[in-house]
Amino acid sequence: MTALTDDCRQPGAGVLLTLCCALTFTAQLGTSLFLPALPALADEHGLSVGSSGLIVVMLALGAALPLPFFGAAADRYGRKRLLIGSLLLFIAASLLLTVAAQAELFLLMRFLQGVGAGGAAVTSRILIRDVSDSRVLAKNLSYLSFAFIFSLGSGQFVGGLIQQHFSWRVTAYLLCLVGLALLILALSLRFPPEPPRSSGSAFGDYPALLRNSRFLRPLLVGALGYGALLLMQESAPYLFQKQLGLSPAQYGNLGVAISLAYLAGALLVNRISVRAGARRLMLMGLAVMLVASCLLLFLSRDSLLHPGLLLVLGLFVLAYCAVSFGQALIFPNSMASALASASRGSGQATALCAFLQQIVGAGIAFLPALLSHHISLVAGAVLLLSLGGVLLLGPARQQS
Repeated sequence: MTALTDDCRQPGAGVLLTLCCALTFTAQLGTSLFLPALPALADEHGLSVGSSGLIVVMLALGAALPLPFFGAAADRYGRKRLLIGSLLLFIAASLLLTVAAQAELFLLMRFLQGVGAGGAAVTSRILIRDVSDSRVLAKNLSYLSFAFIFSLGSGQFVGGLIQQHFSWRVTAYLLCLVGLALLILALSLRFPPEPPRSSGSAFGDYPALLRNSRFLRPLLVGALGYGALLLMQESAPYLFQKQLGLSPAQYGNLGVAISLAYLAGALLVNRISVRAGARRLMLMGLAVMLVASCLLLFLSRDSLLHPGLLLVLGLFVLAYCAVSFGQALIFPNSMASALASASRGSGQATALCAFLQQIVGAGIAFLPALLSHHISLVAGAVLLLSLGGVLLLGPARQQS
């Protein structure tokens, strides 16, 4: 495989890219594998329909809250040490999930599982940033989108089969095995040379980044898009299984269509990002989400939410796929636009991108726990998030 950038021909770039994609794949697997099991997990642990969303939210919070510390640790102690510690925590928390009988303990393990997943995922982004220049960064980040897609579809598909024939605990054991394989690969891999480690404050880059509107605006656009996708992921199991009558395995099969939609968006970014520009692609993604939210609002009438209505089911799947496609356009371009205004060797900039996107996304995903999983509320939220992204981008002259 060729190197990650046009101007970098370092040995082992293909193995590094494989590791980065595998880390992204595994971090998302912590969510997608569990989606078909959400109703069963809620019943087993005595959670209400609304509170069951915490199973998704706690992992997202765990992945988000420590990210500023991960960025500082990556700059000060090195990428490899951060990755190894994160994978060890991910493996341990995944294993302890299987024996956590009480809801509070189960949610705590999900949080710790998220901490490990977040450390692994942000390391993959930092490594790609280390070996990419701003001209091709969005293209290289789109490879992580490919991994995200595969995890989104295959995780939901495999999770549905496991829930149909076995138990959700098998998914936790599977995550342990995947994490162990990544740990072995990381220990054996020689990482690329790292930027000089800072001798000043461990968090020295953060204040300047938080004052930089060119960093924050595109970053928040990506966060809103991620929150919209999380809302759909969290509410879809109840919509398709409880209201439209699909079995866990049938719902899991929908992951194939959703992943293909994300794949289409990532392929488009990979092919045209250099000549089309990040802003144009982000606006395209937001426009697709706006159309999808309007379709969802139309379909949310109670008279249409009945099992057996194939046309309604197909339109819901189309809208879900459209949200997935839109976020695939937004994610790599929002991060590349933000990082273009930061120093190349700063792990803190990459970590702050991931932190703000995760924390905003997790806050948005918490809304169903406060309100409900009714699709009209989800559709309205996606509509407002898309409009907010358009306002953040502003006129083209503000982005030049």
